[in-house]
Amino acid sequence: MNIEQQYNLVYITTDGEYKIPTAASLLFDRAQYHAANKTTDTPSKTEVWILGAMLEYVDIPSQSIITELSLKCPDIRIRMLNGIKLLQSFPVMPLLKFYRKLLNTKIPVIYLCKGTNSFFWAAKLQQFFPNDIIVIDVGDYTSQTK
Repeated sequence: MNIEQQYNLVYITTDGEYKIPTAASLLFDRAQYHAANKTTDTPSKTEVWILGAMLEYVDIPSQSIITELSLKCPDIRIRMLNGIKLLQSFPVMPLLKFYRKLLNTKIPVIYLCKGTNSFFWAAKLQQFFPNDIIVIDVGDYTSQTK
């Protein structure tokens, strides 16, 4: 596979969607499928970036869910990139740029955004990495109750 055919795949989710079983299952199962099924057109790396509130780093139920998802989906990397809303979600943008650079800037990233809030962050990131591609999924999976 040459470098023009390579790409990385990043799912971006916001608003605590990973805590809703239906939404989490759809997103993480799809990411795991892309990561595990190695063919000529699969991504080099697959990650899920969860953007949310800084308190989720210490929230025991949130951490428990992330641990369960990590065990269920061993072929993807899950990253929590949280910020403080009063500080315009700082430090989310520096974290996004840092983790994007770790994915190799010579290989484009396809961002699969769950909804318009995650699209906002992908669009900001695309300003720094113009070869990256954004795909938005606006299906409403959050209406399901826990």
